[in-house]
Amino acid sequence: MKKILPLLLLLVFSCNKEDDNDPDNKTVVPTLNITVFSTDFFTQEITEMDVTTNGGGVNTSNLTQALGLPPGAVRTTSGNTTLTWYERNTNFEVWQKDILSGQTFTYSAPCDIGQEVPWRAHNSVDHVFFETFAENASNLYVFDGQNCVSSLLDGYRIRNTYAYGNVVLVYALDRATGDMSKIFKVNTNTGQLIDELALANTAKVTVRDNELHV
Repeated sequence: MKKILPLLLLLVFSCNKEDDNDPDNKTVVPTLNITVFSTDFFTQEITEMDVTTNGGGVNTSNLTQALGLPPGAVRTTSGNTTLTWYERNTNFEVWQKDILSGQTFTYSAPCDIGQEVPWRAHNSVDHVFFETFAENASNLYVFDGQNCVSSLLDGYRIRNTYAYGNVVLVYALDRATGDMSKIFKVNTNTGQLIDELALANTAKVTVRDNELHV
């Protein structure tokens, strides 16, 4: 039995423009290239299905075997074309696949987090963001595939991230109250905290369609 998860649906439209002078004025049906991922309910294995419409066929591959994903790996909630899974033990383990290029990447303990507790991971196209905590503080680690920098978010826990250029906006909640929230602006190259904005208790922040909504 397989459970289809709405992990990512990529539609690439390819069609030829109709000749305005064509007397038949035929309708051109676009060819769609669709990538869908399904997770087996029992084994938790992930299958990638690449579908081409108009009779192009279906190619399937076992992504769990191809990437070496363990059954407990968690996928980040980012909506871009770089799929990222992670597992946390004493540090983070990361597996990625770019579904446009087909490239895959595996990172073992990409950041030195010392004795901090690994908690969650987020990602953008170019970075993976790791959240750790120790006592009442969260650390944000920014990994670009080679280098890792960190930024201390004292007293806050990360709920969402929105990256653009060399900046990431971090939406975080107060650990003590659970409702006081801030948006932190962090430089992804240095980890420097550039600015912060305190939000009203009733404010809610989401990332949707590559935009940050408050």
